[in-house]
Amino acid sequence: KGELVKAQEVTQTMLKLFPNDPMVKYNLGAIEATKGNKKKAREIWNQLIKDNPDNETSELAKNSLNKL
Repeated sequence: KGELVKAQEVTQTMLKLFPNDPMVKYNLGAIEATKGNKKKAREIWNQLIKDNPDNETSELAKNSLNKL
């Protein structure tokens, strides 16, 4: 729906509840990319890949990095 502010609020809450969840971190990067903050998105996704190299969410992050 394009409710970026609400999406960011919900994602930040999820991050507090589930700080190690790769999908929450991926979503946070996606929000930053959507906002045009490519540098921050890269930081988040690169850290996600580093912390969870064998997780399928890391593959999503790698693909998303290639599209930035």
